[in-house]
Amino acid sequence: MDAYFYGNKIRFVNHGIGKYENSFPKYTFVRGLVRIGLFALKDIKIGEEILFNYGTDYQLEWLLEYNKQVEEEMKKEREAKKKKRKKRLTNIVLFEEKETPENFMKFLDD
Repeated sequence: MDAYFYGNKIRFVNHGIGKYENSFPKYTFVRGLVRIGLFALKDIKIGEEILFNYGTDYQLEWLLEYNKQVEEEMKKEREAKKKKRKKRLTNIVLFEEKETPENFMKFLDD
């Protein structure tokens, strides 16, 4: 989701972990509403991206979804290669049955 039109300032904060995180969130209730404060772990330079760890649930869900998508793409590629290989083997058998150069030229046109 792109927060360009509807987001607030938190849209500029992204996920970072380990040496990449430079801030951490602190949650509190104010008048019954959850408020999130973002606090620096180190000095953040002007123009530097603000990163904090979204948590293990975020990482796990994102990683599982990504792995699922990659596996689906790899499966499609394997199936396409199988079809291509099968077609190639079928073409070889068909050519062997037709033997003559004239038949071979016709075979290529098919």
